[in-house]
Amino acid sequence: MARLLSYLGLQKITNFPLPQLQTRSHVYSVTGNLALIQKLLPVCENSYDYAQQELKWLSLHVVNNLRQQGHLREKDSVSSNSNDCYDNHPQTTDEAWKIMSLEEKEVLSALVRQRVEQSKPLQYILGTQPFLDLEIITRPPVLIPRWETEEWTSYLINLLNSHLDAPKRKPRLPFKILDICTGSGCIGLALAHNLTHNTCTIHAIDNAPDALLLAQKNISVHNPHNRVILSNLDIMKSISNPPYVTRAEYETLSNEIKLWEDKRALVADNEDGTAFHQRIAKLALGLPLLRKQDIETTKIETLPRVVMEIGGENQVKIVKEALYENGFGWVKVWKDAAGKDRCVIAGTLFSK
Repeated sequence: MARLLSYLGLQKITNFPLPQLQTRSHVYSVTGNLALIQKLLPVCENSYDYAQQELKWLSLHVVNNLRQQGHLREKDSVSSNSNDCYDNHPQTTDEAWKIMSLEEKEVLSALVRQRVEQSKPLQYILGTQPFLDLEIITRPPVLIPRWETEEWTSYLINLLNSHLDAPKRKPRLPFKILDICTGSGCIGLALAHNLTHNTCTIHAIDNAPDALLLAQKNISVHNPHNRVILSNLDIMKSISNPPYVTRAEYETLSNEIKLWEDKRALVADNEDGTAFHQRIAKLALGLPLLRKQDIETTKIETLPRVVMEIGGENQVKIVKEALYENGFGWVKVWKDAAGKDRCVIAGTLFSK
């Protein structure tokens, strides 16, 4: 199912192309659809367009996914015209509604109630979330992949592939990439899937049993052409997406996050939200991404040795200072599409 990460947020803050929404009059043609759209409004910023899009995804999930998995029966009698139009593979809410059995309509209503009354995230209901060209399986309480993470992961892939595709005098050794706090495995899998064949090994670590099980499931489903090794490891006791939400910030989050996603994967153990970042800064130089013998020009910045997602501008100074204090030669900040400081990256300087 084609969906965009954080659909509601992306439309407000970026110029990225979004799925073409149906006209409101088209939705109103079906009374049942309108009633469900109205129920969805409170979790869709009271926007009919957003609610309509969510209902479309939920409707197609019922017909195209649950039915195919054998959980539901097809409608006993479907008009020949509707079969001719979309061959039981609907593309719109109305098309799905026309071929739904009574049981399927009841299931759809139940999913809408979960979304509204339980504040259940749409991604947990649908069971997947697109991340670059992958459909990542999502299950509570493992964090749902966000568009901000997808954005910087794509940038990192392009950066690494540009290096791999450049002319070289010597054979390059494969990258060894440590994906800390892997969660669903989305970052490590995206790297393993999109980097040039046989150019890296991803070591993905987490210490949450739910996350490890889900990451292993995603690895098995996608089977990337670069190797991903999954391990149970707590980085606080021993290229990451670490917890960076402060305790105060956590209290302001929506129920959709607080009731469903693992607090340990969101909140850091210090007041400014940088406990993990400071720990990683101390360890990262011992975990090489790029070896010295792979540098072919003099006094250049290496590729990043560490890439850490942060919560915003308030954490930049603290994280940068920790990286410089632990021997990094350069530190930069990547902004996201909303103009917010999103990643701190750092590397070393080598002379040939």
